[in-house]
Amino acid sequence: MSPRSIPLSRRSFLIRGTAATSLFAAHSTLAELVSAPANDRKVIHIIGHSHIDAAWLWPWRDAADTVLNTFRSALNRMNENQHFCFSHSSSMHYRWVQGADPKMFAEIRQRIQEGRWEVVGAWPVEPDCNIPATESFVRHSLYGKRYCREALGVDVRIGFNPDSFGHAAGLPTILRGSGYDAYVFMRPQEHEMNTPLLFWWEGADGSRVLTLRIWKEYDGKAKAIPDAAQHIFAPDMNHAAFFLGVGMAVP
Repeated sequence: MSPRSIPLSRRSFLIRGTAATSLFAAHSTLAELVSAPANDRKVIHIIGHSHIDAAWLWPWRDAADTVLNTFRSALNRMNENQHFCFSHSSSMHYRWVQGADPKMFAEIRQRIQEGRWEVVGAWPVEPDCNIPATESFVRHSLYGKRYCREALGVDVRIGFNPDSFGHAAGLPTILRGSGYDAYVFMRPQEHEMNTPLLFWWEGADGSRVLTLRIWKEYDGKAKAIPDAAQHIFAPDMNHAAFFLGVGMAVP
């Protein structure tokens, strides 16, 4: 999703959901996946997600306002649909909500405890991952994970930087040493580098994290799921992740 975003209205959400259901019924590949024997069945995990840059072409107040609106939209979707789940990174975003709307923050904590809201990344923001020094990455992990443990009650174990335009070679060592088991990124995309969808990323010292490259985009639309069903599975894997954008991009 574009950094400048507004919440998806309930009406638009329901319309899109209905359209997506129609696509599932009409698409032979998805029908085959659903009807396959349990041992052979392919499962796409649809992950509600909103990418929001804390520092972009706007004051931090605009970013905080976008976070509050987006989180409210995600919580509303959960109230409407008991199966809707959401994931979000950036501990600074949670700090903004905690300070501005304690009631919403308590609601988020409740959804986290229910397993419907997944806190990923934990770093204060999703940074550039090319230039920062090792100390900067370590402190991102230290301060971010500590906040999430104390304020949200979770030990975040999934590193998450989908929009960074590169990733330092030493990240597996830093992530593993900070208590992360996995890492999620999107760039470089498939047209930029032949990177597997799922692989073990190993650092110079032998530390490694299970790493997922997001297929196509982190703000996917429901209409793209039939196409995803044909391309999103890593070799020999029956499970895959599709990131569904929560919110609407503003031109």
